Amino acid sequence: MTGLSGTAGNGVSPLVTVPTLIAWEAAYGPILPGDAVLLRTGWDSHYLSGAARRRYVDDPLVTGSGPAWPAPSPDAVSWLHDRGVRCVGTDGPSIGPAGDGGPTHRAGLTRGMVFVEALAGLAEVPPRGAWFLFLPLKLVDGTGAPGRALAVLPGRP
Repeated sequence: MTGLSGTAGNGVSPLVTVPTLIAWEAAYGPILPGDAVLLRTGWDSHYLSGAARRRYVDDPLVTGSGPAWPAPSPDAVSWLHDRGVRCVGTDGPSIGPAGDGGPTHRAGLTRGMVFVEALAGLAEVPPRGAWFLFLPLKLVDGTGAPGRALAVLPGRP
């Protein structure tokens, strides 16, 4: 899903809402059951080295001194689930907004959805037609795991 961005106040995430998703569908076609929805917000541009790396998560979440990553609202996650989506990814550090990500997480996790966070390079993935694979490590009693995310692009060897 492309073109999702925006800013809110320091420490506050702009929300990806149901109208945002409907507008995306108007441009690119319907979201279908079984689709993986990847939210390309551009936030991965803040994943840097050195002191600049604080913009990714520390400034918005720890100190509240900078804007936060765009994140879906709980209603948007529920809407995606109702469309048959079971996997939602984001280039932000969390699927939930800064400040209170709990409601967004609960909206999906209580419905058996899977979230993939901290993706990078989504600008290279077309709005439609790529295969998304996520290969997590298996961790005993874990609620999450690091892994490798891959996009297989159409028409490329």
